[in-house]
Amino acid sequence: LELTVSDLPHCYAVIRDHHGDDSDPVNPYFLRTTLSSGPGDGNNSPESATPVECGGVAQDAIQALSDVDWFRVEMAPGADILAYSLAMLPGSPDLTLTLYESSGTTAIESMSDPDGQYGPTILGRNVRLTQSGYYYFSVRDSLDDDADASLLYDLSVQCVQDPDANEPNGNFDTPAQNRSNATSLPMDTPVTGYISYQGDEDWYRVSMPHDGLLNLSIQTSAGGMPIDLLCTLLESDGQSVEGEFVVEAGIDPTDFSLRVALPSGTHFLRFRDEGDDGADLANSYSVRAIYEPDPDPNEPNGNFDTEQQNRNNATQLVLGTPDMGYIGSNADQDWFQVFVATPGVYHFSLTNAAASEVDLSMSIYRPDLNGLNMILTRSEEDRDGQDGPTDIQAQMFLFDADTYYIVVQDLYNNDTDLDVPYQIEVNSVPLPPGSNEPDEDRSEYVPITSGQLVQGWIEFEGDRDWYGIDIQGEMNVLVEMWNDTPSPVEFIWFM
Repeated sequence: LELTVSDLPHCYAVIRDHHGDDSDPVNPYFLRTTLSSGPGDGNNSPESATPVECGGVAQDAIQALSDVDWFRVEMAPGADILAYSLAMLPGSPDLTLTLYESSGTTAIESMSDPDGQYGPTILGRNVRLTQSGYYYFSVRDSLDDDADASLLYDLSVQCVQDPDANEPNGNFDTPAQNRSNATSLPMDTPVTGYISYQGDEDWYRVSMPHDGLLNLSIQTSAGGMPIDLLCTLLESDGQSVEGEFVVEAGIDPTDFSLRVALPSGTHFLRFRDEGDDGADLANSYSVRAIYEPDPDPNEPNGNFDTEQQNRNNATQLVLGTPDMGYIGSNADQDWFQVFVATPGVYHFSLTNAAASEVDLSMSIYRPDLNGLNMILTRSEEDRDGQDGPTDIQAQMFLFDADTYYIVVQDLYNNDTDLDVPYQIEVNSVPLPPGSNEPDEDRSEYVPITSGQLVQGWIEFEGDRDWYGIDIQGEMNVLVEMWNDTPSPVEFIWFM
């Protein structure tokens, strides 16, 4: 058993049987006590804390059970970030490092290594401090049940000025305070910031002069600490989220861009590390905002909060009349509606005239009692829009007179194009004379007789033409099927 004692001139050891009901006058026991003084002795309280210089390293060990080592650092005026770390080779102590205010009684931050034997102990954190003066650290075993006087740890301390010239521009108690202290983000002017400490939040204010697109560009440099930069776009209240995305910063440089459709007025952009556990004092990020008018004349015709709102704002298509649009913002959804007065074959076309970053996708919906039911989606023709013009076609039989909805978007919701518009068109396709449509299932089969020549067409995708013939008794059946001209249809029949 190892113990640390102080301010006791005499200590006593009492030995007895645990339950007091056994004895052994033959076999002796042995007792030895060893007094030692080594690294860390004498710093077991804030009053006796070992001083550590800013930029210095203190070395000590957990020498006995319940050993607590205290250290003191002085934050000079002008320094507002205390960056500290604790490192130890693998060993039995499971270290806990705690930072205290000047009183040495109120903890500011605490962190632990739950299993020191599993691997090296590495604990570190940056803390923003608003007042100069003395601060204290304590280092101990997490459960006070492990010690190793021969295993030294290193406590490193740095006191630096926050490199972010915009601070304080976040981390206030209320959204109103964050809004009022947000850094103004002028259009087309890059602004630099840092995630200087764990939990750091940087707020920026963006003013949209008109309804349109906000083009955001975020860059990070190479060689930094790993940070998942969580960027949240907020409405003027500083609470309602308009969009959110993550930029991975760290070893490799990052050049991230995003277009977001926004109404005119004030918006806020909040930056922080996604897990609030990353920070980097040496490497900055930069953000640039550019206002762009949306070239799509149909906007806003999608991206509302509810399906019903999207339906209410869908652009009306007239049969046989093309319309055009743009995928102007990331995740832009353009909703269209077309009224079908009579059941029949209808052709849907989505095209553009040139290569585009956008990988177009078209989905068709029919209303039912539960909302909208997707009846077709097409994107495989344009999984890489950069290869050339897009040509997505679909021809189908619509069995109900109703309003149908078409949603056009980028397949992966990550590309935009303000230069190359798409064209969408819906046409009614007349059936050829003699068509038996609809004859899609057994209940709608066309009766035929032996030797009768039947003429039919595959008028739409998924078309199945059913025919029925009465067979009396045991008879041989010969089925012939042919056409006279080349056709893209690959015929197949079942009996």
